[in-house]
Amino acid sequence: MNESVSDRLSSVATNSSASSSLITLEPPIERGRFPMGCASEFQKEPLNLYLRVMHEKGDFVKVRYGPMHAYHMTHPDYIKRVFVDNNQNYQREKRGLVLLKLITGENLVTAEGEAWLKQRRLLQPVFHRRRIDGFASIMTDAATQMLDRWDNLPADQPIDVDQEIQDLTFTIAGLTLFGVDLSDKSSDMGYLMTVSNEFFTYRAVNFFAPPLWVPTRQNRKFKDAQQRLAHLGPQMVKERRLEVAENGTADESGRRFDMMDLLLEARYEDTGAGMSDEQIITEINTMLGAGHETTSNSLSWTLYLLSQHPDVEAKLQQEVDSVLGGRVPTVEDLTELVYTKMVLSESMRLYPASWITTRQSVEADQFGPYDLPADSAVLMSRHAIHRHPDFWNDPERFDPERFAPEKEKEIHRFAFFPFSRGPRQCIGESFAMMEGRLLLAMIMQRYRLTLIPGHVVEPYPSITLRMKYGLRMILEKRG
Repeated sequence: MNESVSDRLSSVATNSSASSSLITLEPPIERGRFPMGCASEFQKEPLNLYLRVMHEKGDFVKVRYGPMHAYHMTHPDYIKRVFVDNNQNYQREKRGLVLLKLITGENLVTAEGEAWLKQRRLLQPVFHRRRIDGFASIMTDAATQMLDRWDNLPADQPIDVDQEIQDLTFTIAGLTLFGVDLSDKSSDMGYLMTVSNEFFTYRAVNFFAPPLWVPTRQNRKFKDAQQRLAHLGPQMVKERRLEVAENGTADESGRRFDMMDLLLEARYEDTGAGMSDEQIITEINTMLGAGHETTSNSLSWTLYLLSQHPDVEAKLQQEVDSVLGGRVPTVEDLTELVYTKMVLSESMRLYPASWITTRQSVEADQFGPYDLPADSAVLMSRHAIHRHPDFWNDPERFDPERFAPEKEKEIHRFAFFPFSRGPRQCIGESFAMMEGRLLLAMIMQRYRLTLIPGHVVEPYPSITLRMKYGLRMILEKRG
C-alpha cells in the first residue's frame, strides 16, 4: 500500500459528522477482465483476489463482478463502522442472503431487522456461558472415543484427519443438540455440506444461473442432498415433545439437558409463546450444520499448521502435559491452557472458517474520503484483513505469540474478528472456543500428527473455509 493511501486511512473518521468534513475522492476501481470483471478470478482464487486487491488498490475498492459492483473493505476502522458505529444502515447482502436461505431457511443467521432482534433475544439465554460449560464432558467423552479408536489403528496407517475431526464435531453436535449419537448420519451430513458449498460457490459467481425449480444437474444434486436429512429435525422434535409430555422436563426426569430442551423451553418476551416446531427445526439444522463445520475446519487447519511448526507443537504439548498431567481436561482447566488458546487463535487468524462477510447499505455512507452509495454491496474478507500488513507484522507467518495475553490487548478489535463483532457477533462463540480448546488439548496429549509427504493442503473457500483435498496424516502415539 502506498504511503499516501496509508496516511489517508490512518485518519479515517468513524462517525458521520467527522466524515462529512473530508474531501470526497473517487475510490480505486478494480475492473478485472472484460466482460465479467473479477467474477472468474473470484470463482477460481477468491482468497488471492481479495489479498491482491488490498495490496494493489488499498482498503476501499470498487470491484466489478459481471453486471454488478461491490465495495471491498479491509481497514479495521471501516469494519467497525459497518458492524458497530452505523450497523443499522447495513443489512445482509441481498444476493448472498437469497442463497443462504435456499440452503438453511429462515433462522437467526438469515433473519433481518425486528425479526432478527426478536429471535436473538430469544436464543441468547440458550447460549449462556453456564449452560455451555455443561456440555464440556460430552465433548471430552466423544473425543476420548475417537482417540481410543485411533489407538487401535495399525501403525503408520494414514488417515484423513480432516474427515475424522468433521465426524467428531458432528457427533458432538448431535449429542449436545439432541442428546443422541448421530454418528451414523455423519456421511449424509458431510455429503450435504459438500454439495451445499458447491451449490453456493457455483451460484455466487454465475449471475445467470437458472432458478432452483429448473431441473439442472446442479439443482437436482442440491435438492437430493437436502432431502437426505430433511426428516431428522421433525422426527427429533416430535419425539422430544412426546417425551416431555410423558415424563416431564430434563430436570424432572433426571435426563441431561441438551439444546433441544433449551429451545423448547425458550419463550418470546412480548407474547410468552415458544417457537413453532418449524422454527425450532430450522434453528437446530443451522446449528447442526454450521456449528460442527466451523469448529472442525478451525481444528483441521490448526493440526495442519502444528505439523509444519514442530517448535510450536512441542511448546503446546509441554503446556498440555503440565496442566493436565495425563488426565482428561475439564472446563476449569481452560484458564490454564493459555498457549492452547493462543495457538487456536493464530490458526483462526490465518484460516478463518467464516472467511468473508457481506452486507448491503440501506442509505449512503462515508468511509474516510470515500462515498459509499445507498444500496451497495459490501464485501469484507477476514482472510485478507487478518493479513493486513499495517496491523500484523510478517502477516503470513504462523506465530501464536501474537496472542500472548500481554500482546493481545494491543490488537485492533476489528483486525481480528473470526466470530464477527457488534450486535451480530456469533451467538455460538463460547461453545466453539470451548470445544476447540478441549479437543485440541486432548489430541496433542496423545499424538503427534505428521503430514504425508506430497499431500497437497489447499483451501477451498465457499460458505466456510474448508480443505480441498482433506488432511492425510500419520499418527504417532506419544510415550
